[in-house]
Amino acid sequence: MLEELKNNQQLFYEQAILPLSIGRVNHAYLIETNNNDESVINNYVSTFYTQLLITSLNLTNNRNISKEKLITLLKNNNYPDLLEIKPVNNSIKKEQILELMKAFSNQSIYGTYQIYIIYQAEMLNPSAANTILKFLEEPEKNIIAILLTNNRYKMLPTILSRCSVITLKHEEEKLENVNDNQVFTKFLINLITNSNSLILNFNDYYENLFETKETALLTLKKIVKVFQYYIKTDNLDKLNIKSNDIILSKFQLLEMINTIDEFSHRLQYNVNIKLWLDSLLIKLMEVKNGNFSY
Repeated sequence: MLEELKNNQQLFYEQAILPLSIGRVNHAYLIETNNNDESVINNYVSTFYTQLLITSLNLTNNRNISKEKLITLLKNNNYPDLLEIKPVNNSIKKEQILELMKAFSNQSIYGTYQIYIIYQAEMLNPSAANTILKFLEEPEKNIIAILLTNNRYKMLPTILSRCSVITLKHEEEKLENVNDNQVFTKFLINLITNSNSLILNFNDYYENLFETKETALLTLKKIVKVFQYYIKTDNLDKLNIKSNDIILSKFQLLEMINTIDEFSHRLQYNVNIKLWLDSLLIKLMEVKNGNFSY
């Protein structure tokens, strides 16, 4: 993964990774994600914080944990000194920051850096922003902040000034692994290339693609990714779908993306997945069979 980062994101590699090789570590980083796909961001950010923790072992000659065990814990999302904060209902609240500060009030279990990552940091509400600012102004020696935002200028200048700003260049979206599920491919083809009812295969779709909130969100993200790729390129050859077979206009695809966004938001609440899926499929069919034009 480090070699992939070096090849695909040379500037980020030089700004973020190379300084670690000479022991230069900052207490706070702001990573400008630049409209990259979520999977791209997560891969590179995880590579970065892994290298930060390995640097911590090297700088302190740490014997409390081996490099191998550290990497295994990280891969399994079981590393105790790595905390993530994400928006809830499009906002990061002060209480989330206070919980973070409380968790990091104790010493690191393994004697390494304690790292926290704030996703979509531009969504810090005013109270949360002021609270994190105080945390950044008086940094503890072994606590490192990683703030992610799509645009640095959405951040408070006072927060921005306390971070080392590094940038991911935008990578064109790829369709590898999008069609790794035959049921997903069948669903997608049925959705965009013919007029068959999506309800006919409800049970297959439910059991393979939508049975839990997690799998449902993943499926919806894949669909949006395919639609956005087609809108940009007019090409789905990688999925063995010919452009001539697609019966939907780009306006309809955008309407479907809006529908998917709406139904993704509903999953934040306590919903019956089967009823939710039934409503989603009906709505997609309405858009599919509608009389849309540019």
